[in-house]
Amino acid sequence: MAKNIMLAFVSVVSAFRVKNPVAYEKIQGAPYDSIQTNESAIVYVERMLKKNSLSKILMILLKAKQNLARLHIWNF
Repeated sequence: MAKNIMLAFVSVVSAFRVKNPVAYEKIQGAPYDSIQTNESAIVYVERMLKKNSLSKILMILLKAKQNLARLHIWNF
């Protein structure tokens, strides 16, 4: 059986964004509030795939000031 994975590059979320989420009117037909720019893309793909949803999300956390990258894996 095929599995779906997604690779996303993320950065630290600012306190402003946490307090002021972005409201999307429709992501695959339903509303969604997001605090991170690529969060809406993950929700879009998850809703598009429906029952064949994502089995893993690989997130690479970028810290520009420290010149570091860290990989986080979420299993579903």
